Order: sequence, then C-alpha cells, then structure tokens
Amino acid sequence: MPSPRSSIGLEGPPFAVPIERGKVREFATGTYARHPAYFDDPYPVIPPTFLAMAGYVWGYTLERPRGTALQGADLGSAMTLHGEDEHVFHGPPPRGGDVLSAVTRVEDVIEKVGRRAGRIVLYVMATEFRDRAGRLAALHRTTSVWTEKAPSGESADVTHPDRRPFFVHDTGADLVAGIRAAKEADMVVGAGPGPLTFPPLTLTEIVRYQGAGSDDNPMHHDDNHARNGGYPACFSVGLLHVGAIASYGTAWLGPANVRRLKARFLALQWPGDRLTYAGRVARVYDAGGERRVDADFTCTRQTGERTLDVTMAFVVPQ
Repeated sequence: MPSPRSSIGLEGPPFAVPIERGKVREFATGTYARHPAYFDDPYPVIPPTFLAMAGYVWGYTLERPRGTALQGADLGSAMTLHGEDEHVFHGPPPRGGDVLSAVTRVEDVIEKVGRRAGRIVLYVMATEFRDRAGRLAALHRTTSVWTEKAPSGESADVTHPDRRPFFVHDTGADLVAGIRAAKEADMVVGAGPGPLTFPPLTLTEIVRYQGAGSDDNPMHHDDNHARNGGYPACFSVGLLHVGAIASYGTAWLGPANVRRLKARFLALQWPGDRLTYAGRVARVYDAGGERRVDADFTCTRQTGERTLDVTMAFVVPQ
C-alpha cells in the first residue's frame, strides 16, 4: 500500500547521467524521430523526453527505488500509471558527451477517492539534472497514479493489428520526417504542419520503445500479465506517444529550440489503435530575452477519444 503524505520530501542520492550518442540514436528511433540533429551530429541533442529514462538506466525511480530512501513510499510491486509528465530545459537541451548529475525526490502526494477506481494516490516526483559546473540544466517532473482498483477497460476499443510482416514503425518515422521545418514567418496562432495518422500500433513498436526507455513492465507486452492486473489486454506505454508528439514538434520547430514539454495523460492506447497526432501554434511571446512559441498537441484514437494533451515551448525558429 502506498504511504500517505509522510512520503513528501523523500530524496534519493545523486547519480551520474552520461549522455551517450548511441543511446540518443536508440531513443530517437524508438520515438519515430529521424532528424539529423539526433543521428548525424557527433554531439547529438537529446530528444525532449529522453531524460525520463534516466532513473531506469542510471539511477532509481519511485517504483524501483533500488535501496534508496524512496523505499519509504512503500509501493512494493504496486502498479502505477502516468498522470502527467513535464520536461523543462534551462537553455538548449543537453547533448551527447555531457555528463549530468541527477537527484530525484518526492515533491508532493495527493490523495483522492474516485467513482470507479476507489482510493487514488498521486505521487509527484521531481528530478533535477545539473551540468558539470553545478548549473541546473533540466528538470523532469512526473505524476505517478496508484489506484485501488484497476481500470476495467470495458469502454476500450481493444483490437489487435494484422500480423503481416511489415515494419510499421518505419512508416511512422517517414511520416514525421515529412514535416516541413517552420520559419519565423510561420509563427501564426492556429498554424501547424497538419495531422499525422499512423498505421495500427503494433507490439513491435511498444517493445522497441520499452527497450529504448529501459522500462520492461510486462503490462505493456504480456496479455496474461495485464489481465491478471485487471486490464482486458496489454496496453501501450504512454511515454511512447508523448515521445512521438515530441518528435513531431521538433521536426516542425527544431530539436535544439525546445525549452519545455508538459503532457497530460487522458486515456490508454492499445495495440491496433490508429493514432492521429496534431499540433498548432497557441501563443507567440517574449520570455527572458528570447522570442518563444507555445504549441498545443493532441493524440487521438480512431474512436475519436483523445488520449493525450501536450504543450511544448520552443525558441522561435529563424
């Protein structure tokens, strides 16, 4: 059982995060990105959601505390879902060759009672990433949601894709690569590159992202395990689709220009889903001497159900 608000303030030890070129490429591939900034540059910029995997690879997480003080939250083997995910960069995103120092803490705990899920506990976790000089380079804030009862999934349109031997993930990357890079003159409220509708989501894509992000939770690839947890079938990793939106956004507005990403998870995505990603300019403004643009993005299932809302802030491309 999750601990109450006494968990607030629990903090793990510092851990090193070495940004390696191969890992950047692997993660970019897992999120449909093909931008040269991720593949061709000897010091590639990191994709916007790259640091979400830091605790899995180099440190610890709330669900996998690995002997740190975060064990005090006492989640044990409890299943959590993502509620929100946020990335803030204090300047251009880190690059390959950088070595960051990270610390994760429990920032807040919120308890609620839901109509269907029963008791709900939201854990707000914050990870700070500092450069070699000790300057704050990035912040990752995520909200993990523990529920007393698993969602029934009765309303989900759960199907399985055609098992033909085609590489649908390459098709998705081609769609993102086809986005025209924006210029300053394109920064008009309501403007955007147009929606992208992907072919049916496959388990291959989900597992490939799990490998890139180092999250091997069987809920995302093992139907029997998911059913034992109260779900009708295995379901996708929400951060895969946040990463897809981030790739869409950076293909449009530039990988080195991103300064913030905040995602709100609304519903699950399932194997077989045909997902449509869309984005548009929401605001153009000045911030800290930089000309910036906020863009709003959505991910929608073939049923019309919206599964994600994402806002990204960029330096206006020149």
